[in-house]
Amino acid sequence: MNALVSVVVPVYKIEDYLKKCIDGLIEQTYTNIEIILVDDGSPDNCGKICDDYALKDKRIRAIHQQNRGPVNARKVGGEIATGDFLMYVDGDDFLDECYIEDMMQYARDDIDIIWDLVFKKNFSGDEILSGYKKYSKNELVSNDVQHFLLEHVKGGHGFQNEISFVLWAKIFRRSFIQEIQVSVCDDISYEDDFACLIRCVQKTSNIKFVIVGGYSYVQRSNSLSREIDSIGKKNNIMLEDTLAYFKQCRIADKRIIDLIKTQYIISQIQHGGIELFQSERYDFLFPFPKIKKTSKCIVYGIGKFGVSVLTYMKKSNEYVLVGCMDSRNLGRLYEGVPVLSFSSLRNIDYDYIMVGAVKQEFIDEIISALSTHGIQKEKIACVDYAIMPLAVDF
Repeated sequence: MNALVSVVVPVYKIEDYLKKCIDGLIEQTYTNIEIILVDDGSPDNCGKICDDYALKDKRIRAIHQQNRGPVNARKVGGEIATGDFLMYVDGDDFLDECYIEDMMQYARDDIDIIWDLVFKKNFSGDEILSGYKKYSKNELVSNDVQHFLLEHVKGGHGFQNEISFVLWAKIFRRSFIQEIQVSVCDDISYEDDFACLIRCVQKTSNIKFVIVGGYSYVQRSNSLSREIDSIGKKNNIMLEDTLAYFKQCRIADKRIIDLIKTQYIISQIQHGGIELFQSERYDFLFPFPKIKKTSKCIVYGIGKFGVSVLTYMKKSNEYVLVGCMDSRNLGRLYEGVPVLSFSSLRNIDYDYIMVGAVKQEFIDEIISALSTHGIQKEKIACVDYAIMPLAVDF
């Protein structure tokens, strides 16, 4: 298929990355593309960079507007797009030169989304393959595997925060995605990808899951998604808008509604909002039903989620924090909390080891490590996804 592919690139305060992004698009082996650069009122040199490239390549259009946020920038780009298919590329990311060609080999008249399960995560120059790597390309040929993945993203196998709900690393049928993107509130500036893609998942089953892996996601320490202080309020906007959309549809799958609520709760907890979900209704630490208010606990796993749990337990007078553990060397103390080793556990009085992770693959790894060291299942406490949606009224 040699259909025209429209590439929409929202641009805002990324002048150090933008040229590499655009160069990667210009050099694509799939040449039947149009590139729409939406300068969303960027105060730096991005606008000039967009204009310079538009003069160099007739496939490029530069659009300038006052700052209205990433959702509006995608809408504007989509309205201008003329391709049969559309893809979004963040302006600080970049593609392998064969990426669009490799993706478009899966394009069919009956496919609404080509969904790449893997991507390259690039942080400070170090690049690793990330995403849902459970299946090989050969296994993805199976209709049974495709059906499983579809059920997976719809929440049919419980909440699994493994397959990324992002708009990049995907190619959409333009007529399909335009209608959905328009429904997303412009005010959403955090998890705006999720707000749009969860609507897509509800609306179509015509999704082709693939493994290409040529999209490089650049994780910047100063990116919008890492502005921790304001995440809570931004996430509330996403939740309210998304639930209102599904309420209006009146056909929403309960699994998807539960998935939205769970995604919201986990995101809040990861950014320090665990206190929001504690309630007198519970005699336990939400979302760990095993952890009662008299429990002596050790937190294992000092990632974003584990740190949030650890921080809350430190300041709470209702739970007993004995120590923390991690596969990395944290020293003797972490944030004033004793760092324990497996060998020291036999001399420690504790009730539970809390698994500080939300991705099932990480939870399984931690449980396996604990079991290897003789920790009984009864002494391990994990998050309970089943109770999470109950904490959000709808």
